[in-house]
Formats: sequence, structure tokens, C-alpha cells
Amino acid sequence: MIKLLGMMLRNPVARVTGFIIAPVLFVLWWQLGGAPGEVVNTSEVPGVITELHKHAYVVTLDAGQQVRVFRTRNLDAGTRVQLRVTQHESGLTQYMLPGDGASPQ
Repeated sequence: MIKLLGMMLRNPVARVTGFIIAPVLFVLWWQLGGAPGEVVNTSEVPGVITELHKHAYVVTLDAGQQVRVFRTRNLDAGTRVQLRVTQHESGLTQYMLPGDGASPQ
């Protein structure tokens, strides 16, 4: 497998083809179902930080559901937070911990 990859990287036609095909496949995936669609609802929900990780928190919502959010601030376990919830046409629901100076996704 490594030998085949090395041969392909040395072949200029294979390199050009690879650099063209990869972005085209990504755009096709995005258009055919990878995109979350339009935002249909935005709200806020309260919760408590229950786990700390290097780049994320696990937040237990008041409804009992646990969600993982990126760390935008340094907070301790047990801290009550308000999460921004964004729901999309595709059914995707995203949770975000608004931080100081953080832009919405």
C-alpha cells in the first residue's frame, strides 16, 4: 500500500488527478447531504459542566441529556452554564458554549 502511494505521488498525472478529484468529491458530498441545511431555530438551554477535557466540556443539561462542547472559557466542573442551541433543517442540533469574544457558528 505504501509502495503504491509512493508511486502515485511521483507520477505527475496521478498527483494532478488526486488534487482535482478530492475537492470535487468533497463538494459532491456537501451538496448531496453533508450540509446541515438552513438554521430553523436558535435557543439557549441551561446545564452544568460535569467533565473537563483538554479541548471540551461535557455538559449535563437540566433535561438530563449530556452534550459535548468546545472550551471557549476556563471553567470548573460544577459550573452552571447557558448553551446556545442551533437546530438545522437536516435535524442536526449543535450546542455551543458562548465565550468572551467567540463568534457564533
